[in-house]
Order: sequence, then C-alpha cells, then structure tokens
Amino acid sequence: MGALDESTPVPSRITLQLMKQKKKSAFQGYSLLKKKSDALFIHFRDILKDIVKTKIKVGEEMSNASFSLAKAVWAAGDFKGQIIEGIKRPVVTLSLSTNNVAGVKLPIFQVHIDPTVDVLGHLGVASGGQVINNTRENYLQCLNMLVKLASMQSVVDVLIFT
Repeated sequence: MGALDESTPVPSRITLQLMKQKKKSAFQGYSLLKKKSDALFIHFRDILKDIVKTKIKVGEEMSNASFSLAKAVWAAGDFKGQIIEGIKRPVVTLSLSTNNVAGVKLPIFQVHIDPTVDVLGHLGVASGGQVINNTRENYLQCLNMLVKLASMQSVVDVLIFT
C-alpha cells in the first residue's frame, strides 16, 4: 500500500469543506428522524390513552345495549326472525381511509349508516316499537365505539411494527 490509505482523506481545504458538509448533513438527518420519532411516540401515547377510555365506555355501552335488548324482547316478543327477513341491503357499511402522521400511513375505519334503509318497517307498531328503536340506537352506538376501538388498535399495531 502507498503512504495514503484509501480510507484516509487527503488533507486539503476542499476535503475539510466536504467533511464539514457531511457532518452537517448527518446531523440534519438525525434531527429529522428524531422529530419523526417524537411525533410518532406522542401519537402512540395519545392513542393508548384513548384505547383505555374507549374500552371502559364499550363495556358500559354493551351492558346497556344488552339490557335494552332484553327489554325489547320482553315488550315485543322475539322479533329477530322478522328483522332478518326484512333486510334487503346493508344498513351499516365500513370504509377504510388512511391518515399520514410523520410519513407513516395509519389506517382509519369509518362507519357509514344508511338512513334510507328501514329494517324495522312496521315491526312493533302494536307494542314495543319505541323500545325496539332504542335498542337499535344502543347497538349502533356500540358498533361505532367498537369500530373506533378497532381503528385505534390497528394504528397501534402499525406504529409498533414500523
């Protein structure tokens, strides 16, 4: 080998400027990655807090929905078969969109309820119609909360494995 190895730079002004530029670029890249990491970590912590709150609310709502279903069955009898026969098209659909947080695409699930679809029809006109409607509303609230919870948990999975 010669006096100068390939890994050692030639001592000159140009080399000094190049090394300074490389150092500055490396520091800038590191600071950008640090900002991205901090933003994702803050988002991650916020979502974990929301997951805990939502799980508590889901437990309460599921209890209320089950109790309202028991009241509806008591007031109107067993109406499950009539509802299943009356369904022509879906009332609730689920769509997927993405949210870009610091360059990471996070999935977001959204519930769409079609108000034009009348599943209940003339069910419970004689007795129990209002109770059945309340049960429907309670279960739709539960569904919205469960979809929100699933969306947050899928975001956590993406953030953990990214």
